Amino acid sequence: MEDNLLIKKNLLDLDMQKYLQLTTTSVIIAFSYFIGVFIVIITNQIDFSNQSIYRLFVIVTIFILGYSSVLFIVGFKKIQRISKAIRSMLNKEN
Repeated sequence: MEDNLLIKKNLLDLDMQKYLQLTTTSVIIAFSYFIGVFIVIITNQIDFSNQSIYRLFVIVTIFILGYSSVLFIVGFKKIQRISKAIRSMLNKEN
């Protein structure tokens, strides 16, 4: 029985690492995008007086930040679920 429990725990640990990497990557993507936007604004690389360019910039921003936010939320919820499962599994073992 202990071997089966250990295998399940190891599989949950692997899943947790996968979702931890997903949440970390989503934070890095959002942070890198903010840095890029900050540099673009400071150096005046985008002419915000042109409406079509401004709309495209807003659409790209919404897409990138929305996608990274969804990835972060999904990964964070999965991490919470997996950590609860591991804790309950360890409590059953004791």
